[in-house]
Amino acid sequence: MNNSVDLNNSVDVFTVLERELQSRATFTVVIDSLLFLFFAVTGLIGNVCVCLAVYRNASLRSKATNVVVASLAISDVLTCSVMAPFFLSVLVTGRWLFDEAVCKFQAMAMYSLVGVSLYLMALIAVNRYYCVVKQEKYRAIFSCKSTFIFVLFTWLVVFGSVIAFYFFKMFQFYFHPLKATCVLYVGPKTNSVILAHLANYASSALFMMFPFAIFISSYARIFRHVRRHQINVTSTLQTSAETEGSSSSSRAAELKMTRAMFVIVFVYMLCWIPVFVTEIVMNTAYTWDQIDRNLALATTGLGLMSSVINPWIISIMNRTLRKEIHMILCCKSS
Repeated sequence: MNNSVDLNNSVDVFTVLERELQSRATFTVVIDSLLFLFFAVTGLIGNVCVCLAVYRNASLRSKATNVVVASLAISDVLTCSVMAPFFLSVLVTGRWLFDEAVCKFQAMAMYSLVGVSLYLMALIAVNRYYCVVKQEKYRAIFSCKSTFIFVLFTWLVVFGSVIAFYFFKMFQFYFHPLKATCVLYVGPKTNSVILAHLANYASSALFMMFPFAIFISSYARIFRHVRRHQINVTSTLQTSAETEGSSSSSRAAELKMTRAMFVIVFVYMLCWIPVFVTEIVMNTAYTWDQIDRNLALATTGLGLMSSVINPWIISIMNRTLRKEIHMILCCKSS
C-alpha cells in the first residue's frame, strides 16, 4: 500500500514523468511492451492450466491444499487478464487512455488481487503448519469444504476492506507514469498528518505485514518441527516404501507438498519485498523524479512476475499436477 503523498506538490513531477514516458525511443517501447505481453500470456496460460488440472483430476480436487492453490491461480488469472491490458496500453501509447472511473477500478482491483494473493499464501502456510505439526487436528480443520469457506471468506474480506476504504473516502487515485499504472494512496478526509500516517500504517499492516508475519511464523515452526524429529524430505521419500508402508508414503507426499508451497511463498516474497521497499523509500526519503524509470517499471513487472511463476513452480514440484497440465497442453483427456 502506498504511503500518503501530497498530490498538489507532485503534479508537476508527474507531468514531467509522463512526458518522458511518451518520448521513449521506439526500441524501448517495443521491448517494454513485448516483455510485459510475454509475462501476461505465460502467466495466463499457466494459471488457467492449474485451474483446469485441479478441476479435471479427482485426486487433486480431494486435497484441501489444492483448493487454495486453485483459488490462487484464479487470482493470478484475473491479474494477467484484467490488469495486464491496462499496463500494456500505457507502455504502447505512453499515456493513460481511460477516464478517472476506470483508473479507480483498475487501482482498486489491482490492490484487491494483491491482497487476496497475500492472504491465500498465508492460508497455505497455516494449512501446511497444521498438516506437518498438528496432524491430529489437520483433517478436522482443513477439509475441502472448510477450506473452500476459508478461501471464500478471504476474497470477501479483502475486497470488502478495499471497498470500505473507498466508501469512506480513505483512498485517492492517480496515474503513476513510472509504474505505468493507476495507484492509490491513503489520505483521510481531514488534513491531519497524524491521521494520514495512522491510516497508512493500518492499511500497510492489513495488506502486507500481517500475512508476511503468518508466512514467517508458520514455516519457522514447520522447520523447527522437522529438524527436531530429524525428518529429511529426501531420505523420507527414498525409504518410505521400505520402512513404514502407505502411512510413511502419505507423510512423505505431504512433506513434499509443504516444500513446494514454501518455495512458492518464498519466491512470492522475493518478488514483492523489493516493491514494498521501493514504495517506502520513494515516499519517505526521495521523490519519484529521482528514481530511474527502469527501476520503477521493474516494480510493476515484479508484481506481475509473481503471478507468472506460481503455476510453473507448482507443476515442477508436483508430479500429478505436472502430468495433468501436460495432458491439457496436449489436448488429452484426464
